[in-house]
Amino acid sequence: MARASIAVALLTVLLPAASAAQIAEPLPAGRFAFAPFVGLRVGHTVEFTDQVGSAGATVTETLEVDGGPTIGAALHVPLVGRLSAVGSATWSFSEEGTLTVSGDGAASVDDVNDSGTILFARAGLGYQFVDTEPESRVRSVAAVLSVGPVAARLDSGGLTGVDPQWHWGVAIGADALLPLGERGLHFYLAADDYLMFWAGEKLPTRRASPGAFTDRDAESSNILTLRAGLAYRF
Repeated sequence: MARASIAVALLTVLLPAASAAQIAEPLPAGRFAFAPFVGLRVGHTVEFTDQVGSAGATVTETLEVDGGPTIGAALHVPLVGRLSAVGSATWSFSEEGTLTVSGDGAASVDDVNDSGTILFARAGLGYQFVDTEPESRVRSVAAVLSVGPVAARLDSGGLTGVDPQWHWGVAIGADALLPLGERGLHFYLAADDYLMFWAGEKLPTRRASPGAFTDRDAESSNILTLRAGLAYRF
């Protein structure tokens, strides 16, 4: 809950900042903005619980992944009025982490050198906030708050015989585009909060002796990403 609260707080920072810059008019209909970016994925946790064997012993596996860099591209397509279609693809590099396995009153902690790469693909509907008094504007800033589905392709992190798997979630995002000149170039700043609902049966186990599980229950995760780049409005 604390991580989710921090994510929501960071997402709302962009909107007051854009308001302070005196937002003017929405993106013109029929013109889209394309933004390559670099960014940062904040550290996150992937946790699941296995029911192992016929006796139903419970084993919990928790992978705490360090934060790391990301690259990708985003797209904004104005629809009508203040509504926009938004989308992005984000590649998150593999990072180190810590694996904790607990069950039957015992626990072990090990370092993980390769947590696996993650490809995030999101789409959504955005609402653009604008100033109602354009005569007082100083700059024309596009600030968009959006929500929509996100898919995450989770790599196995070097585990033998395990293929990458897709998982699903919900993304809440805040994007801002600040004009840098008269030729469509903008500074792009954004933050996303991905609420991932991991498919437990698709999550790879890293235990040395995993055994045969009869049921796997995975916890949801909040993954916060921050990004910045240059956007061009066509």
